[in-house]
Amino acid sequence: MSALVKRRILLTDCDGFVSKREVRTALMRLGISGKVARETTDGNFDHLPGDDDAKRLNLFAMNTISGTGGDAPGGAIEHFRSTGIRDTADGPDAARYALFVAHAASGTGPFAKGYFTQTDVSRAIATFDVDAPHPNVYGELVHSNDVNTDHPKRRDGACAPTASVRSTQLVTGEPQDGDACLSNLHGSIVFMFQEMGTPTGPNAKLTATEMRALWLQSDLPQGLLDRSPLTCEGGAHGCASCWDAYAAAPDAASFKRTLRARYCRCMMIPDFLLSGGFGPNATTMDVALPGVLASSVPEYASTCQDEHDASQSEMPEHMKECFPYCFADGKPADGHFWG
Repeated sequence: MSALVKRRILLTDCDGFVSKREVRTALMRLGISGKVARETTDGNFDHLPGDDDAKRLNLFAMNTISGTGGDAPGGAIEHFRSTGIRDTADGPDAARYALFVAHAASGTGPFAKGYFTQTDVSRAIATFDVDAPHPNVYGELVHSNDVNTDHPKRRDGACAPTASVRSTQLVTGEPQDGDACLSNLHGSIVFMFQEMGTPTGPNAKLTATEMRALWLQSDLPQGLLDRSPLTCEGGAHGCASCWDAYAAAPDAASFKRTLRARYCRCMMIPDFLLSGGFGPNATTMDVALPGVLASSVPEYASTCQDEHDASQSEMPEHMKECFPYCFADGKPADGHFWG
């Protein structure tokens, strides 16, 4: 959120408040997928009364728990556990960020190879996935800076103070599905990494420099900005200029794929909306894109599914699930905000 505010994509009122609709719109204008925009805003705002304009939070008062405690009435709902990197009154905590990156990657680390993968991020999250004063999965006395005792993981007794997510999925490197301690600590960071890295999805990468700048300086990664539809305008859906730029670029141009990704992300915003992605009775898993706009915008239907036709029976199932991000442009973030 702070990165959106820093770049003036999201504007708060004079008291620092934003509505659910404003945050959702800002995320999608940046190019974040509809699934992530919906699940993130549902998770942060839906405990509040009213419609999407009435649900409002103070972005500068999101740290509502100190030590252990429950949800603050009328305020933000904290994650079950937290890294604490940004839970300070005087700016991000560089010392806790150093702890975050210390266990990324077995033996090599992001500083050795220069970038983070999903496995690196999962290992980093594990550093804080335990209550104080218990040791983490690495045997260190490092732990979550606070614990939301109203969260179902603690309220229902699913995750004990000493317990943590201890394994990752072999293929994706994501925290293991179904683990009793899998929570919004993991879901929120995985969503952020997979949507802001390049390519998007489980195969995302962020350089060590970009990861540090994102956490400590609220700077958005260049790959995300390159494919962001923020500058798109014109046409029935606000994407005409980005289509024109893509169509005019030489096929051999190195930036052609980026222009394609920008146009597709622009079109997926109205398509997700018109396909029912924000409907009260729908879930993010109910919406497959390209959706309803595929029948009315031929260039969108053809451009945003690569050289493949999603209806072709020979197309592998895993490609149908991730298209149009199966190839160099990546795919949407996996998982769910709540873990």
